[in-house]
Amino acid sequence: MTIFFPDVSSYTPNVDPAAHPILLARATLSSTLVDPTYATFKAKAAAAGTFFVAYHWLNHGNLAAQAAHCFSVVGPGVPLMIDAEDEPKNTGYNGPLTVADITGFAAEYRKLGGTVSLCYLPFWYWSGAMSAPRQLDQLATAGLHLVSSNYPNAGYTETGPGWNAYYFGAPAPVQWQYTSTPVDMNAYRGTVAEYKRMVGADMELTDPTHFVEVNDQGIVVPKDPAIPVERLWQFTQLAAQGAQAAAEQARDAVKALPVVDPAAVAAALTTEQLAAALVAAGLTPEAIAAEFAAHIHVA
Repeated sequence: MTIFFPDVSSYTPNVDPAAHPILLARATLSSTLVDPTYATFKAKAAAAGTFFVAYHWLNHGNLAAQAAHCFSVVGPGVPLMIDAEDEPKNTGYNGPLTVADITGFAAEYRKLGGTVSLCYLPFWYWSGAMSAPRQLDQLATAGLHLVSSNYPNAGYTETGPGWNAYYFGAPAPVQWQYTSTPVDMNAYRGTVAEYKRMVGADMELTDPTHFVEVNDQGIVVPKDPAIPVERLWQFTQLAAQGAQAAAEQARDAVKALPVVDPAAVAAALTTEQLAAALVAAGLTPEAIAAEFAAHIHVA
């Protein structure tokens, strides 16, 4: 199954969210500007029951300020996509973007409690202004799924060029912007429910049993490998900020599972498993956050 949906901004104010299963809307640009149509699109999507994702136009550098500005508008409850295509004469342009800009912004945004797991990085920008860095594996490591753009004359096809990896060994796009006429339209090969899981919008932060389970060998494993890393980061941030009741609920939930030795999990398994094992080991919320940050290299 493939679903199709637009991304919008002040350049396309007349798109009706009710006509689409998903809507991506530009929220912020650089470190000071807000798209004037964002709030309206968000409200209309909510009224129509259309799943809503925000996006931020990213500049090179000044990442903490951009993240703070974006989070002040988008907040913790809306998934975010990074729009990485900045060029001269655009708002706030400060040089071509780098992969480090993208992953650095994501890290800063997550520190604030935001959810970001998509990066729109067109092939033309990656191969041009960015000079084709073979570092896109760093996006995957940072829990960012690639969104491509390619506008073939034949239009969208299930085997079209927008689904191709940018180079051998690079992560393949999960979403393809396949046209800009009359508005930007995207394709995702899956259901809306699967898309929500991918961007981290349908999980309870306070109960690790939503994202881990015990397999036949008695080992804790993720229920869904597509669950983005920042959902775990948000959980530990929640605990570290003193939400004791939520932390106790999570601790009790995981203690009920036959979790393997936490040291072994921390050394060999995934971040999802690590977080669950740390909770089960009885660490304090502050210690959980510190350990998790150390293992996923988040300051």
